[in-house]
Amino acid sequence: MASSDLKSAALMDQMRIHFTTDAGKALTKKIGLVYQINLAPKKIGFNEEIYVVDLKKGEVTKGPFEGGKPDATFSFTDEDFFKIATGKMNPQIAFMRYKFAATFTVMVYDIKYCFLKCWIFCAQG
Repeated sequence: MASSDLKSAALMDQMRIHFTTDAGKALTKKIGLVYQINLAPKKIGFNEEIYVVDLKKGEVTKGPFEGGKPDATFSFTDEDFFKIATGKMNPQIAFMRYKFAATFTVMVYDIKYCFLKCWIFCAQG
């Protein structure tokens, strides 16, 4: 992937490498959703770098999703995503404190299921 000044970019690269392992392939089969993660240096919505974590194909790419719409889109600041991904911030607390934004393209009754799968992904990824 292209170079980046964001701390979280290194995590995305590690995730990409993880998907080539047996554990990563098992995770891909277990989740089966596509997430777009928008990472902003300071404020959500400004100068974001976009990553797609495709858990159907088992790959991480930089740039917006090109196969239609992702199942879920999450927007974080770089610092907050890094804290969540490294276990220094609880994702549920972060959500309740509006530390990130989430949108879903699945039916309303599937949102809880999509969110649950995302937490499984965050905990194991």
